[in-house]
Amino acid sequence: MEIKNRCIYFKDYESKLTYKSGEHIFPAGLGGIKKLPKGYVSHDFNNSVSGIETEFMRRSPIALPRQFYGPGKRGNLNEKRATKSEVALMYDENSPLVIKFGYISLGNPFSLPQLKINTNATFNFYSDKSLGEPLEQFDGFIKNLKKFTSRYKTYIDDRIDEASFLIGYEEEEKKWHLAFNNENHGIEIKKWIEVVLNQKEHKISTPQYGKIQPTVNQQMKIDIDAYFRVYAKTAFNFLAYVTGQEFVLQSCFDPIRDWIKNGGDNHFVAISTKKNPINALNTIPFPDESHIILLLKINNDLMAYVRFYDDTFGHFVRLCKNYSDNWGMDGFICDWKNRREIKIFDYIREVNENLER
Repeated sequence: MEIKNRCIYFKDYESKLTYKSGEHIFPAGLGGIKKLPKGYVSHDFNNSVSGIETEFMRRSPIALPRQFYGPGKRGNLNEKRATKSEVALMYDENSPLVIKFGYISLGNPFSLPQLKINTNATFNFYSDKSLGEPLEQFDGFIKNLKKFTSRYKTYIDDRIDEASFLIGYEEEEKKWHLAFNNENHGIEIKKWIEVVLNQKEHKISTPQYGKIQPTVNQQMKIDIDAYFRVYAKTAFNFLAYVTGQEFVLQSCFDPIRDWIKNGGDNHFVAISTKKNPINALNTIPFPDESHIILLLKINNDLMAYVRFYDDTFGHFVRLCKNYSDNWGMDGFICDWKNRREIKIFDYIREVNENLER
């Protein structure tokens, strides 16, 4: 069957929309593999919603399991490309006054390269040995410090000594992070950076390694609109994958189509209050931390159940109210850890065949 260049979201094939590649059914950042045909979703639409997908990946409830389990950028399973949390202050539960900048990746804490500068003219360098040799990290940090600008993110924590401040550098994002005891600290930042840089010789002691029991306090400003719209988009993508382009261009899907595009009042995605809302799923041994979509009809509405990782992150999506045609059930599994996607009934058939052997 010929695929037309007709965007299922912008619903317009006569305007000058561009089509560069196929659209992933599950988000690529969560390990999605299969794509819709190239002419289904325009590059213009993807540009218009790229912001909500960034919010979804970095600053939504999904960011937490992604930090602990993966995958990394664009579904990468390499540990070196694993997802990182937002930078935060972390401290040792056994020594709560030892406070540093760090982040979480695959459930493990890592320290940023950073200086603790004391205005009594002493400073200490901290880093994570997993990021390289300490002396090389220190040299790299000093090189970056020479290019320091006044653009940085500020953190306040009263466990930091009033005469001190922390300055950390996030290499991958090219971001500076500074922490103080209070907002009215009165510390002349650039002056003390110059003091560090003007040292004729930095006294380097033998690196000391140790383990801590860290506590990381992450603060996340959640855009719940973006969070739910990505669930709806995932469901709508799968509906298009199952039924085709012409089917999802029907006017009964215009309300959810417009909400995915533009946001607004949410009349489409509902939080599931049950541990597993669909009884038929209780006995199926799904792959660990897999993503699932189900399409089914409930009370004359065409619905989807979209789950990322486990049922904690499972929500119902109403695709069409008062859907009059018959509908059975269809589903799709993304076993991202094993780089595999499969229709749900094909998976159930495999499970049963393995049990019979």
